Amino acid sequence: MLPPDDGSAKMAATRKPSGTDRKAQRAMEDEMKHALTFSSLLLALLLSACGDATPPSTATAPAQTDSIPAANPPAPGWSRYQNSQFGYQIDYPSELAAQPETPEGRSFASADQSTQLAISAKTVAQPVIADLAKARRAELEKEGLSVGEAHEGNSWFMTTGKLGEQQLFEQSFLRDGALTTVRLSYPVAQAAVWQPRIGDILKTIIPGSSKPAQ
Repeated sequence: MLPPDDGSAKMAATRKPSGTDRKAQRAMEDEMKHALTFSSLLLALLLSACGDATPPSTATAPAQTDSIPAANPPAPGWSRYQNSQFGYQIDYPSELAAQPETPEGRSFASADQSTQLAISAKTVAQPVIADLAKARRAELEKEGLSVGEAHEGNSWFMTTGKLGEQQLFEQSFLRDGALTTVRLSYPVAQAAVWQPRIGDILKTIIPGSSKPAQ
């Protein structure tokens, strides 16, 4: 394609963005803010739980929840679970053993059952993040959870807190009418071991869908 002449270039340079252009730009900026805010909050949460307020230079932020990770093989010492009904997947460390599968998903537990990682999915009739987040947090508080952190974005929400002597991290991802939820609970005394693993686990998740690819 030939470059525009000087007159066309001048007109292009002076053309004001349309309302649609501005709206798309604002939407993109908002989504980036949500992703960056989530990464910063989660990283700060991990560091504060470990008693370290100085971010390490090699810290890796969790993957943005609106993008689907590449299907790379699991890291050494990790295994992978893939759900055929909803099409989601997660990698889990060797300290956890897979438990019997249920129609919704699967859990993975330490030898003494004190640490539990679970992932499940369900279809949602009214996929509004704010409503889903509010309802789920109400359920967790009814279970006795003392909420520590609660955040949400365009397609995800997360909650952390304490349930007795257990620390809980839970995050849900909305994709194509399906809500995929990952939950990690572990003894408060083992926070130094499991807090750093949260980001590693999140980076392996591919959220499910109500119409997974065949």
